[in-house]
Parts: sequence; C-alpha cells; structure tokens
Amino acid sequence: ALGLLQGHGIATRVDGDYPFEPQRCHSTPVVRRLRTFASITNTQMAAREITSRGPIVADMYIWKDFFEYSTT
Repeated sequence: ALGLLQGHGIATRVDGDYPFEPQRCHSTPVVRRLRTFASITNTQMAAREITSRGPIVADMYIWKDFFEYSTT
C-alpha cells in the first residue's frame, strides 16, 4: 500500500464519495505524494519519527478468521 501511495499519491475526500465508484477514482485530485517510507521496528523508533517528522502510517496483518469474530 505504501508503494502505491508513493507512486500514485493521496487523493482528497469529499462528502458523498464513499463507497468509491471505480470510474471516479481516476478523476480524483491528488493532494500529496509519499516521498519515501521505511519499517519502524520498535516504539522508541516510532516516537522519534513522530516527534521529528510527524504522523506515521501503521498496518497489521489480519487473519481471515478475524472477520468471523463475535463477542456473542
């Protein structure tokens, strides 16, 4: 996903555009492009990046059975 943001940029969002219609995605203006990205491997590194560069993006792997989870 980060590679796609680097190559294609981050689009704006306006009211009423969710869920996205695939034919409209090409006409959405790009407001930013991701210059670079790197792995952050611990909390100290995350804190340093946040204070020196600003917000960070995080992701995690979700197993398929997660979507079947229920508390009832």
